[in-house]
Amino acid sequence: DGDRRRDGLLQAATALRSALSRGGIECLGRPSPIVPVPLGTESVARIAASRCFDRGLFANLAEYPAVSRGEARFRMQVMASHSVAQASQAASIVSESLDAARAGRTND
Repeated sequence: DGDRRRDGLLQAATALRSALSRGGIECLGRPSPIVPVPLGTESVARIAASRCFDRGLFANLAEYPAVSRGEARFRMQVMASHSVAQASQAASIVSESLDAARAGRTND
């Protein structure tokens, strides 16, 4: 059961990174269950985080002083129980939320 769960975890993490990349968001680091997603300024990151949460996605926000000013990011955590479809949906929510935040839309 352990090998199956590890394989599923890696598939979901890879799917998340790939879907984000297709949306123009490059993730930091190597493929792993922790997926760092650069967002930019703290103001954009806070709006994006709020929009994600409103859509049912909790994306852990890391901002100054945990990271340098202007380099806020999500620290997304994929679990073995996440499916590839859920990872793709999460990427879509992040991408849409980040686009809206960058455009200055706090809510629609």
